[in-house]
Amino acid sequence: LARAAVFHHQRVDIDGHDRLPAALSRIAGDEMGVRLGRWRDIRNAIEYSPYTPDNILDLSMQCLQEAEDLREVCRQYLLGRGIQI
Repeated sequence: LARAAVFHHQRVDIDGHDRLPAALSRIAGDEMGVRLGRWRDIRNAIEYSPYTPDNILDLSMQCLQEAEDLREVCRQYLLGRGIQI
């Protein structure tokens, strides 16, 4: 949904995991862009680091809640632009 909001706003599909947070910040505010970037960092740490964080369950639950918040922000943005989700 974040990608759809960015596409609608900029008319370009940004699929790079490193570029999407910055583009999302312009639409949903810096906090949401920072969250998306942090989720990428957490995912990378879990998938690629030999030293996986001890609190994976806590991080996962936090990310899920934040993802629901981001989904709602993006949904409201698109609704405000006349797009039904």
